[in-house]
Amino acid sequence: MSAPGLGVMLFSLGGEFWQRRLSSTGCLEAVASLGPDQGIELIGAQSLTSYPEVAADEVRAFRAAVDRTGVVPVSYCAYLERARSRSRALSPVEALGLVEQEIATARALGFPMVRLNTATPEVLRELAPLADRTGVELVVELSTEPRTNSGTAALLEELDRLACPALGVIQDFSAFVQAVPQPFLADAAAGGAPVVALEAVIAAWSAGQPVGDAVDAVLSLNLSPAQRGQAVQAAHITYALFPRGEAAGLADVLPHLRHVQAKFFALDETGTEPCVPYAELIGILRDGGYTGRVHSEFEGFLWDDDLDAMDQLRRHQADVLRLWAARPGVVSRAKPPTAGRGRDGRRGRRPPPGAARRR
Repeated sequence: MSAPGLGVMLFSLGGEFWQRRLSSTGCLEAVASLGPDQGIELIGAQSLTSYPEVAADEVRAFRAAVDRTGVVPVSYCAYLERARSRSRALSPVEALGLVEQEIATARALGFPMVRLNTATPEVLRELAPLADRTGVELVVELSTEPRTNSGTAALLEELDRLACPALGVIQDFSAFVQAVPQPFLADAAAGGAPVVALEAVIAAWSAGQPVGDAVDAVLSLNLSPAQRGQAVQAAHITYALFPRGEAAGLADVLPHLRHVQAKFFALDETGTEPCVPYAELIGILRDGGYTGRVHSEFEGFLWDDDLDAMDQLRRHQADVLRLWAARPGVVSRAKPPTAGRGRDGRRGRRPPPGAARRR
């Protein structure tokens, strides 16, 4: 089976973009340097300076940059913005009116697919006629998988029932994390969470215990109030960002899978992400007949400035192609990390305010 199309979630270059080392156009040029036919995913709320009422001049500039660089617009990433009203929180269905505006922006920019960050079965029922009417493909991002998350299973069941060709899902590989990433742990330790507390959090997380147990383990330690606060925060972030899922659950998603966000945090010395079972996941895609794209999404920059995003992306794409071409074999499992220091013993750093997980 031929290799999948590759590309990049532009959030991967967030560190370069937020620190003004790359402009929006510079991000497209950087992605194009990875090779021909590179797909892109763009978050309008992060990348468009005139968002949400995107100016015609910005649309023209973006399309000119796409034409010049040869990158392929694949997915425009939107949100169910329930808090945009100043008077009250909108219900998910009420927020769909704002999604129509996002669809118009996506079409103007040349994106054939619009990703929503979340949905319920009720929202899916409203999205089906919207997708048919607007002529775009609407997909919901899954940050969990159906064998360990009943909400994800319910979404897939509703998609089965609706049988709408214009509706589907994007699978984020963060759903399958098997070890807490070292850049995150190093950054948490640098920010004041004691290593002993982080080790307690990792132990609870690795055992499949709920976040409340991890917090209780932290509170049982003899820590200062400041250390306790940092450690409890690290526990909640760990459980929010790194859900434990079963790789086999990806097979259940395949009938509705339109796109893959191949999340990774920091490649090891062999060029592989140690916290996500990539060999198993890529094998499921390949052997299951998946024909969509696999876009690299690098997130380690949130916690470690020393990681070169472009080097990470280039090596990650090479690893995806290597795994796709490999014969089925024994899948190696990542070892649980040790809290405190990152790759090569480096300390991490704090992400920009509001940066984490707005993607």
